[in-house]
Amino acid sequence: MEYDTPVQILLPHTIDQYNPENPSREDDATTFWNLVVALFYKANNLPWRVKGLLDDTCYVGISFSP
Repeated sequence: MEYDTPVQILLPHTIDQYNPENPSREDDATTFWNLVVALFYKANNLPWRVKGLLDDTCYVGISFSP
């Protein structure tokens, strides 16, 4: 980035009303969680970090939902 200024771009469908019968995006909670975490990170903070993990190791989390 030429000016070293973080930006957040929202597309119009990102804030459209969520329709569970015909989802065109993630649910509201997930959408706004991702937005808040992105803005927090871009404000030079880290949302959370687990202590005690090795720096040179990649950890992968897997979750399942019905």
